[in-house]
Amino acid sequence: MTAKHDIRAWRNCHAGETILVCGCGTSLTDLTSKPEITTIGVNDIGRHFDPDYLVVLNPKSQFKPERFTAIEATRARAVFSSVAGFSLPGVEVVPLRLGKRGGTEVSADGRIPYTRNSPYVALTLALFFGAKRVGLLGVDFTEDHFFGKTGPHPLARELRAIDKEYRRLFELAAQNGVEIVNLSRRSRLSALPKADLAGFVAPRRTPTRVLHIASTNCAGAIWNLHQLMQADPRFESRVATASPVTRGRSKPRTFPHDLLWSQKSAVQAEIERADILHFHNFVDAKSPTLSQFAGAMRGKRAVLQVHSEPAVLAPHFRGRDPVTRTDIPVLVIAQKHARFYPRATPVLNAMDPARFTPQGANNGFGGALPRVVFTPSDLHDYPQTPPTCRGKGYRATRAILERLARSGKIQPVIGFDLSHREALALSAGAAAKIDECVTGGYHLTSLEALSQGLATFAWLDEATRQLLARMTGSNETALPWVSVKLDALEAKLTEMAHAPESFAKAGEAGRAWMLRHWTPNAVLDPILKVYETEACRGVRPVRSPPRAPVCATGPAPDTPGADGAVRGHVKGSKHPRRSEDFEQRVYLSAKLLAARGTAQGRVAHVLGNGPSLADIDLAPLRGDIVIGVNAAQILASRLGRAFDYYCVSDRRFLATSEGHEMARAAKNATRVFAGYCAGFLKDEAEINYVRILPGDGASDDLASGLHHGCSVALFAAQLAAWLGADEIRLHGMECNYDAGRFYSGAGSKARRPDPGTYPRVARSAEALAALLARSGRVLSVSGPSRLTGSFGSPAVQGIKAVPVVHSRAHPKVAQALGED
Repeated sequence: MTAKHDIRAWRNCHAGETILVCGCGTSLTDLTSKPEITTIGVNDIGRHFDPDYLVVLNPKSQFKPERFTAIEATRARAVFSSVAGFSLPGVEVVPLRLGKRGGTEVSADGRIPYTRNSPYVALTLALFFGAKRVGLLGVDFTEDHFFGKTGPHPLARELRAIDKEYRRLFELAAQNGVEIVNLSRRSRLSALPKADLAGFVAPRRTPTRVLHIASTNCAGAIWNLHQLMQADPRFESRVATASPVTRGRSKPRTFPHDLLWSQKSAVQAEIERADILHFHNFVDAKSPTLSQFAGAMRGKRAVLQVHSEPAVLAPHFRGRDPVTRTDIPVLVIAQKHARFYPRATPVLNAMDPARFTPQGANNGFGGALPRVVFTPSDLHDYPQTPPTCRGKGYRATRAILERLARSGKIQPVIGFDLSHREALALSAGAAAKIDECVTGGYHLTSLEALSQGLATFAWLDEATRQLLARMTGSNETALPWVSVKLDALEAKLTEMAHAPESFAKAGEAGRAWMLRHWTPNAVLDPILKVYETEACRGVRPVRSPPRAPVCATGPAPDTPGADGAVRGHVKGSKHPRRSEDFEQRVYLSAKLLAARGTAQGRVAHVLGNGPSLADIDLAPLRGDIVIGVNAAQILASRLGRAFDYYCVSDRRFLATSEGHEMARAAKNATRVFAGYCAGFLKDEAEINYVRILPGDGASDDLASGLHHGCSVALFAAQLAAWLGADEIRLHGMECNYDAGRFYSGAGSKARRPDPGTYPRVARSAEALAALLARSGRVLSVSGPSRLTGSFGSPAVQGIKAVPVVHSRAHPKVAQALGED
């Protein structure tokens, strides 16, 4: 056996690299060409592209002939196989010895952990090869393979156990500083965080050189961000601070440092070398304290990140208020602070949970009392009106802990004015840690405690929960804090002290959540996006901000504000002809934005207004996503529940009294209207408005906008695509109203079709079908439609025809508009 035929010789052969692991699920088709990174595939993946390495764990007898033929034709550099005597002509085969089932590490003698699915072994090999980042694609556990309709996945019933296996491997990798992400939108694995395929496989570029400049250390937050950037090949990072020491209440706190302002020549050289000057909290290029570097900073691309509330920062920025300034992009940590800076871009507080060691917690087992740690950085009480981020509720919290200690329920550990290391050390062996339960926000203390595996107490108000869910991609209900107001803290601690295992359960869930959701990419991607914006290309003069973001051309603003909502305004043409030419309002609520991707694996039904809806049976639709449009609101009673979403894309519908009333009646659905429909309803605050993009086509990016398509049903279908639906089914989509509409009354009569309208509908429908097909999804039409070849029209490519499910006895809707 040659050295390379011994798996142990392959250890760290791709140290520090990015590796793509590919299974044979349908999402593999999202990869349109072989990427410029190392790839490991399984089985007959060569039918799509030849990976660098191939894993084959099954003998030839278990493959259909055409599948094994593809394996034999592989052009992989090496094939790894556990099959005894496995060989392929002209290909180096590396024998694998399988080790522990469900294990996570290659043993000292080279045995590979395994499970019942080949991609797991491919993933362990990627880690063994020394990868720093690993992406999974085609590991879907859904129906079919990338090469054809093969039916249900044979391991679909074991998904819960499979998910646990991948989660254990993910958590071990995270502790070793290795990132694993799932690049498939359709994968049923929930253990791995999702990431964008295009961004993952993009060729490496020249790193962005960042110089962080600050007068203080921001409680270590700047150094945390610096460390994350240093570990990411997209960045080169340096830090220049006034001093490594920050004054405390009674003693100074020392933080790690890089360059000091007193090293003038070194700092000036780094300023000139930097691509981005990243200012923090109290300083920017115009600060008098940085005047010695004014010449070097002139014209440099820059951002300002704020870590404190406006009242604290205002004295340091005379004439350039961070709340309203537009001369420089402003970032704000995604804590309660974010709501005070509505124009700023929220970013996660920088930290890597994998750097923290889980604590062996004293959870009250064996008779020992649970240790509860409280290390407030501020002993003062502040009125919470007007809202503030300051205050830890020190006196009241301490009194609660002391009462519980006297009653023998917990062992409190209270510390103040500690160094960062001292504060973390107090958590060793603890069961829980209290951040603060008074302001409705959270702090770095929470993130550290969650990463240490401690039950973490803080009161998160609604705005904080929404912001966290949006920034991390988590659901609000899954946030791992023990969220409780100060007046309920004593009762909650008492309840958990009576069931000590609840501390351990909360701590384990918190650490798992942090490892999955607070990833380096989650922290750095939004920052890099701001670095790359046009607004960041050099510092511009301060000017008064407009009343709302204006996009005369180009996309509407897609960066949410502090409340999680996207707002914008699109100027219209002087003489508008099409819907996109009108002035448009853009408003996407945090609730709507949080729904992105929630329809994955489901069918979304769009109820149009065509006559075939008159006798359709809506009962089978109740368990799916249902989107009504225009007069379809009449059908809500037949559905037996409110629509999930309701869309209007034609202002003429709202201009009629009947249409106006129908749109108002749909208030129990999430309403999504075209941007030029604003101003017709009084309850505008409850309606989302989407920009109409120019021309015909299809979009699944709600923040950028949707195409009108001359069809409100297609407008709604693009919303369904953004929601992530696997199939979007259009009902009542005849595109031929010779027979009128499904209801009786005003506006229901047959009308002469505009000959220029249908070609635009067909083009947009074809574009949407193609958009969905790229990710293995389907656009279908129920019943007769010109889109599927009815009424003498040729069928539009890519659209599937499905039959109408008729009701047993359902007369045409007659009371649509209050008529008999």
